[in-house]
Amino acid sequence: MKKVSVLALSLMAAAYISAAQASDGTVTFTGLIKSQTCTANSPVVVLPELGTGALTTAAQVAGAMDFKISLTDCSPATGNVYAYFEQGANVNANGRLNNTGAATNLDLQLLDSAKSPINIGSADQTSSATTVPLTNGQASLSYSAQYYATGPVTAGSVASSVTFSIVYL
Repeated sequence: MKKVSVLALSLMAAAYISAAQASDGTVTFTGLIKSQTCTANSPVVVLPELGTGALTTAAQVAGAMDFKISLTDCSPATGNVYAYFEQGANVNANGRLNNTGAATNLDLQLLDSAKSPINIGSADQTSSATTVPLTNGQASLSYSAQYYATGPVTAGSVASSVTFSIVYL
């Protein structure tokens, strides 16, 4: 009986012993939620009609079409901005847009103003983005979209979409 009582008492005492702890610092978090700081248009980009012969092998591109994202009523009225294209349901692991239309073996690829591919949803965009200055609360961001073959393309419709956020610097 004494062995059980001593064991029980030892276990209870061990439960009350706490490890030595020291407070070495504090992490503080801050942020700001603002109302919409710019009005951005939502462009509809109509790519050219092409025959399947234009896209017969993987990594072949064709049909580049320029488009602009226009910003107005920005506050602050000065500074620099760029668009960050978000990861989403239509974005594949290669950073291109999946075709949701009937054509097969086809992605859509976004290009920046220098005609370099944009890896959609990737952190690369933050370091390689071309920034544009705001002038009197307005800016125009230039991009292109093109067909990107993942194999011999079959005929059919092409459709996709991507969400973007405006980043202020």
